[in-house]
Amino acid sequence: SLTPPEYFNDYVGLGIDTATTASGDVYFNFRQQIEAKNISHLKFGTSSAKTITVSFWVRSTLTGNFSLTLRNGGSDRSFVTTYNISAANTWEKKTITIAGDTTGTWTIDNGVGLTVNFGHGSSQGTFSTSTLNQWQSGSKTGATGSVQIVETVNSKWYITGLQIEVGDTATDFEHLLYGEELSLCQRYYQSYGRDTAAPFRINGSGNGGNVMLTGFMYPMEMRATPTINYFGGNTDGGNINVYVGGTTTVVTGANSTDAGKYAVRWNFDGSSSHTDGCYWIDVGTGSTQMGWT
Repeated sequence: SLTPPEYFNDYVGLGIDTATTASGDVYFNFRQQIEAKNISHLKFGTSSAKTITVSFWVRSTLTGNFSLTLRNGGSDRSFVTTYNISAANTWEKKTITIAGDTTGTWTIDNGVGLTVNFGHGSSQGTFSTSTLNQWQSGSKTGATGSVQIVETVNSKWYITGLQIEVGDTATDFEHLLYGEELSLCQRYYQSYGRDTAAPFRINGSGNGGNVMLTGFMYPMEMRATPTINYFGGNTDGGNINVYVGGTTTVVTGANSTDAGKYAVRWNFDGSSSHTDGCYWIDVGTGSTQMGWT
């Protein structure tokens, strides 16, 4: 583990176990996709496009010029630049000011509005470009001749404190309260599990035959209708226990699901011997969870 820069507790990084060379229509990057609703105030695609400043702390075992690219949601507008890491294995703060794009199509819906790409390898000529520091057509993820860490075995790269803000000046990183950050994340992903100290249980009612109908509202509205997954495993071999009148049925998922941005409803198979009886589901012990994205 590393000691992060002052005022930070966490970081994320990647390492190369097997060296490779990007060829053909292949690129390697570390990226952050930003919802279009969160960048609509930037007015990209208009004559009023605002200047933004990207700042972050970075560290690598390699030195040289590394690629940073911004792309629109349609991946047909790109701004490619580089940042220099001058000392290996040392945290360095980088600040890059970028004029807003006055052309192109920039959506303002709940899809991808802006992608921030840190390039780590791209096929020269297809996704790389020598046209730097200006908006251009096409999908570009790297600068020609920049460091490609995927080509060096055991190379590493780390980042923390990434921030994008309006204007030409980088301010101190905005540390949000934990609860604020959690609610922002829940717009894109939520998971529900249990442990022995705090069982996760949902009551339901009979829906005819041996089917249990249940559901609940999310604590936070999601970006879009989610995809629901069941993962983990109970000690009794399943994912979810369905209790019907004291009888337990272990299931791996719902036999039907209605999910929306605000709530989810399930139909679970129960027990034919307790039709329309007392129902509830109990997410199993250990690492079992229900999650939706």
